Amino acid sequence: MIQFIELYILRIMGQKAIVIGASGSIGNQVLKQLLTNEGYSEVLILVRKDIGIQHPKLQQLILNFEEINKYSAQITGDVVFCCLGTTKSQTPDEVEYKKIDYQYPLMLPG
Repeated sequence: MIQFIELYILRIMGQKAIVIGASGSIGNQVLKQLLTNEGYSEVLILVRKDIGIQHPKLQQLILNFEEINKYSAQITGDVVFCCLGTTKSQTPDEVEYKKIDYQYPLMLPG
């Protein structure tokens, strides 16, 4: 089992992770894990505003999710963690809710 874990860690060494929704409760926890994980040399977060975290691995791309296709050249990486989402209480409008939870993730360059 130890050998399998070591091989897995070697396989992911130096990878770049992308986190969408890093300002939310789940995304923030994912971000913290990635920043301390030696397998990732870079972490790019896609956010609407600066989240106020400084780290040598961290790169923030502040953008308007409505225009995410304009940033496709800057959104490159090896693995994507999509933590983008909202709640019905925060976004009662069904159209807005679907846009955030469904359409924005599908609009990511790929």
